[in-house]
Amino acid sequence: EYYLLKQHKFLILSSSSNIEWTIRNFDKKLKYYISNKAKLDLIFEFCPLIQNCYKIKERYLEFNTMRFTKEDRDLKIRSELTELVSIFKKSEYRGFKNVGSTLSRNYEYIINSFTRINNLRLSNGPIEARNAKLKMLLKTSGGYRNFDNFKLRALYVMNSEK
Repeated sequence: EYYLLKQHKFLILSSSSNIEWTIRNFDKKLKYYISNKAKLDLIFEFCPLIQNCYKIKERYLEFNTMRFTKEDRDLKIRSELTELVSIFKKSEYRGFKNVGSTLSRNYEYIINSFTRINNLRLSNGPIEARNAKLKMLLKTSGGYRNFDNFKLRALYVMNSEK
């Protein structure tokens, strides 16, 4: 049990769409050929709580990647999110109960995050990437004494990527 959880926790933590489930490989510790799906089933066998948590996690990832049409977007998102919050709050795992509270506390923000502009969801990711580049510029340069020089270098770095 310890070996499976320690060496194959990626099966539980990763999104199921990112894992190759059918290919069988020889496992030296188990001493036979086994697929990732069979390993996950072994983990679920000795701990049903992990199986419940895995299903809830996969349900959340599915919700987060859903696409909604403009007409029914608001109603469907609200119903899906309400259902998801209740699933998290009813979970046996205390950590998921906290996640459910966080989701319900940020209910409107989550709904707003599904707004699409030019077929892309709104995100602060691009701004965070620019901030990270500016911080890296300051770190690698050892600092700038002259703000104008820093500003020119930052503009050069930001515009040279396009």
